[in-house]
Amino acid sequence: MEKLEESDIIREFFRGIRTNIELNKKIKEPKTILITSIDRGDGKSYITSNLAISYANIQKKVLIIDTVIKEGIQNEIFKIDSPKGLSDILTNEKYEVSDYINNTYINNVDIICSGKELTKIADLITLSKLKILINKLKDMYDVILFDGTTSIENETLTISSQVDATIIVVKYGKTKLRDLEKNKKNIEKVGGKISGVIINNLPKNNIELKKRFNYRLKKEPKIRIT
Repeated sequence: MEKLEESDIIREFFRGIRTNIELNKKIKEPKTILITSIDRGDGKSYITSNLAISYANIQKKVLIIDTVIKEGIQNEIFKIDSPKGLSDILTNEKYEVSDYINNTYINNVDIICSGKELTKIADLITLSKLKILINKLKDMYDVILFDGTTSIENETLTISSQVDATIIVVKYGKTKLRDLEKNKKNIEKVGGKISGVIINNLPKNNIELKKRFNYRLKKEPKIRIT
């Protein structure tokens, strides 16, 4: 699923994901959401962008923050040509957050791009800086989506501990269940709240896989297959 909303089928997929996020009884109406994945190439960035559009379709004002400093692609997805972004915010003690926000061609969807490449990004994404940034943005947006790195990286765990909900993206035929369980535990150890799991590229009508994932993850209702 590597395209922005173009068909009723894709639109319906993300409407379902959005609805399940909103109806989660343990995490009510999350405003800040991290989308992470087990491995690179699992499709989390496209899922993030499509989810943003789904929220925008119900008149929610949405911000995407691309935290993948080395290989962020949100600027490419939305055709944004901006050299500055999150890495510049993290290295600047005094900043106007509005200077780093880019409007997109999608109404109600804005982006903070990843910014210039840095070698020690994990050291820069600290709890204090993250809290300050989130507090500045919460009054400006209805929903803030963090396009995260893989869930084993320290910066993702830091973000997960500060947002309202975390969604893990896995890829059918690639992700091992033991890796999903391990990463799920790591996120929960730092206080992250997992809203669901999205299996990308899942063949239609694969009932057995759905049952197996639900069983191994103790049948938690927050696990969502699309």
